Amino acid sequence: MREVHRQELRRSVGLKLLQEAHQLFRAWHLNDPKVVLREAADLLDIILKALSFCGFNSRDLLRIRKEKCCSSKSSEREIVLESVDEAAGNLVREDFRVCSLSP
Repeated sequence: MREVHRQELRRSVGLKLLQEAHQLFRAWHLNDPKVVLREAADLLDIILKALSFCGFNSRDLLRIRKEKCCSSKSSEREIVLESVDEAAGNLVREDFRVCSLSP
């Protein structure tokens, strides 16, 4: 084992976020609910680590999620992703309905 500096840890957490998100993406396309659940749990673990790194916790995350879901008309939208602007890494059109406030 070795001690790592904050910047190295931050970079490592960022790379792990990408890795776990990609693994969840692959599992999603396998259409295997058990694998999706396992990969989602892995991604959630690293998301919580990233939040902790920034001084937040799961309660903060759920509070912000609730605020976003309760604001405007976001709870009336369904999932539609038309394209991704790869150069900027941005969604071109985003209409997500992902607000289910029950755990």
